[in-house]
Amino acid sequence: MTGSRNAWILAVLLAVSAGCAGAGAGPSAAADTATDAAGPAPDVQAAELAVTDAPQPPADAATNELPPAADGSGLDVAPADAADTAEPSDVVADVSVADNVADCPGAAGCPCTANAGCDTGWCLDTTAGQVCGQLCTTDCPGGFSCKQLGSSADPQFVCVPSWGWRCDPCTASSQCVAPGQPDARCVKYAGEGSFCGSPCAGAGKDCGPGFACQDAQTAEGTVEKQCVATAGLCNCSARAVALALSTTCGGSGACAGKRTCGVGGLAACDAPAASTEVCDGSDNDCDGLTDEGTCDDGNVCTTDACAAGACSHGAADGAPCSDGEPCTSSDSCAGGVCQGGPSLCGCQVDGDCAAMSAGNACAGVWKCDKSALPYQCKVDAATVVSCPADADTACLHNQCNAATGACEMATTASMTACDDGNACTVGDACQQGTCVGTPAACADASACTTDGCDAATGCWHKAPVGVCDDGNVCTADSCGAAGCEYAAADGLTCSDGNPCTNGDVCSAGACQPGANLCGCQGDGDCASKEDGNLCNGTLFCDKAAFPYACKVDAKTIVTCSTGSDTTCAKNVCEPGSGVCTVQPVAGTVLCDDGNPCTNGDVC
Repeated sequence: MTGSRNAWILAVLLAVSAGCAGAGAGPSAAADTATDAAGPAPDVQAAELAVTDAPQPPADAATNELPPAADGSGLDVAPADAADTAEPSDVVADVSVADNVADCPGAAGCPCTANAGCDTGWCLDTTAGQVCGQLCTTDCPGGFSCKQLGSSADPQFVCVPSWGWRCDPCTASSQCVAPGQPDARCVKYAGEGSFCGSPCAGAGKDCGPGFACQDAQTAEGTVEKQCVATAGLCNCSARAVALALSTTCGGSGACAGKRTCGVGGLAACDAPAASTEVCDGSDNDCDGLTDEGTCDDGNVCTTDACAAGACSHGAADGAPCSDGEPCTSSDSCAGGVCQGGPSLCGCQVDGDCAAMSAGNACAGVWKCDKSALPYQCKVDAATVVSCPADADTACLHNQCNAATGACEMATTASMTACDDGNACTVGDACQQGTCVGTPAACADASACTTDGCDAATGCWHKAPVGVCDDGNVCTADSCGAAGCEYAAADGLTCSDGNPCTNGDVCSAGACQPGANLCGCQGDGDCASKEDGNLCNGTLFCDKAAFPYACKVDAKTIVTCSTGSDTTCAKNVCEPGSGVCTVQPVAGTVLCDDGNPCTNGDVC
């Protein structure tokens, strides 16, 4: 019996493994034997796998309990007769398996449709189809794992496929939670769709041949450790074919479609190609909108609409529009056509401005200015007569004749003030187009000046050079009618001859000293700054650099000889006298009196 049991379990194992093999691996004969109702698993075209990332388990995968079964038993694989097996050690692995196929239905590995049809009470939904499970304690055949199934209050341990529904097409991770596989996820295969993985997080997790444990991106957008195919997509399993399982494809700017497992394997993506949007009730360009922008006739005075696959255009009476005429305003739609409003322009052509040019040939020609709205009559600056003023004088000027538009020289009214260019004349005035002046009187009657006139600068009065200079920068020297005069030049900068003062200024005709910047001007100025200590030197006025400052004369610093110093007496300077004297050391100081017979010598 043991040999036939192992052969039967091996057949189930090979059938389950065939459904999870990489591209190019066809279904096994053992799978045919174990799942004759489901038929062989068709091949799937290989495709490169691209996965990244990992999610949290779905809410319905928190335990090893399975979802309700179609037979209404409450659990997909709940035992027909609940056993009192609260601990794994209480579970008995004695599974009655027929010596041959005649033991079916009911024996472990036999096809089944409900828990009640199995001797163990467990009908497992595998990738090879539904088969009766085998009870276990810890060990299971290769490719199977001993997992707790049933409720936590009444658990049983059953050998379940180690990789669940791996490779079956899916759209959500909840579709991949196989018996004993609560952490299986729906994994994205780049450009191909999504397929069930199997969890591999943690030490000792094996993915089997053709699969690798990777950080895989799930259908929910998270990342988890899952076993994924290393060489391409998987074959459609018997379960996937029987259930016509499918996965979405396309998307991300392309039209969405799906790929479905059938007897011929995994079908190609049936997503249609995106096309230009038309009014047909469909999302032709696959942008999530239907019939958008399909009925625009380019006329703002019509209302455009797409309904029942046909365009309609109604009159948008009263809607604002533009009739293309820049001078009209408040244009509006009427009868599906744009009607112009009142004109805002003062002219349309140059002829509209002709009347404004009459009467003055010098003022320029009026034209219709269309450089900005509203159009207005404006003078053409290029036609305005401008007479050159190069030859103009104060008494003659070039001006335009309004009647002829020609430039002519005209005289300025007589006695109009002018400047004849001679500084020695006064009262200049125009006379018959010429500027005429009266000679100026330049005598100033000053006793110390010589008088005269320069046509360029006018009257001049010269005094002898230095005749009134008194040598005092704080007086203003001048030559007046009575002779030299000296006025106090208060506020002028001067120097009082003392290098230590700064900001000297004239006041009442004399130079007054400014602020004193020096700390001293003689050694006597430093006496008040002495500290009374004759040992640290005597202060003197240092004039080596400006400003002068009191500094210690290094030659006066007392330095006492230390040649006769002992541990208990030092030669030090007396601050009051500046004399070196030997003085005992203060405090208790350790010393050596040279006598080996004494101990603890101190000063």
